[in-house]
Amino acid sequence: MTTSSTAPSADGRRPSPIRGWRPWLFVLLDVMAVAWMTTAGGWFDDRFAVITLGGHHHLVAALAATSFVILAGLAGSTRGFARASGPELGLLAVAVVLTLVAWAGLLILVLLVVLGGTTLGLLVKLARR
Repeated sequence: MTTSSTAPSADGRRPSPIRGWRPWLFVLLDVMAVAWMTTAGGWFDDRFAVITLGGHHHLVAALAATSFVILAGLAGSTRGFARASGPELGLLAVAVVLTLVAWAGLLILVLLVVLGGTTLGLLVKLARR
């Protein structure tokens, strides 16, 4: 009998590779996305369509809500994302991808602002020489 922490339990579940605070971060991101798209989705569609994946705030809300439902179901069956079987890990991966797609527009916008600011800063620095 092995005493390794990676050994499967009696029900065939192994420790989840995504555990600790990370799965809960995705739950929080899903809740935030649904709340923002429900309350200000139309405004985002009009002004920052990239955040709503081209003006589709209902799609972003649906992706985040679907991911939340999957994660909520998995939280109970995996003991708070501590141990998961193969199918549960597959569902966890699907939920993470759905969250990332829902947040892709905002992530691109943040990356654009950061890179644009960095580039502008470098150009100003070079111009002062």
